[in-house]
Amino acid sequence: MAAPVEKREIAGQVKIFNKYTLMCAGYGLASSFVNNGLLRRPFLSGGHRHIAASVIGGVIGYFIGRFESRALAEKEFYIQDYVNRHPEDFTKEQPKKLSEITQRWLPVR
Repeated sequence: MAAPVEKREIAGQVKIFNKYTLMCAGYGLASSFVNNGLLRRPFLSGGHRHIAASVIGGVIGYFIGRFESRALAEKEFYIQDYVNRHPEDFTKEQPKKLSEITQRWLPVR
């Protein structure tokens, strides 16, 4: 069953470099440094492994960001759909002032 058109339009494009891409790429790089430290190698040895771990972490981060974007878009779609179907539950009222809600208070001295 295909998703409604409105739902697909809300999701939009996911940026390649989002916060999860950079964060997971950093974790991949750090894991490569830790691996070198645990094996008692110089931290910067094996540059190809550093690059590979960063790229793999970045790809994982991209998919995490894409999942989050789609999940939030779907949630927003269902909430907006509910509000549109039940306008009587979401009436526009004038906001009350605080003085209308609370009782008058005079301090006793």
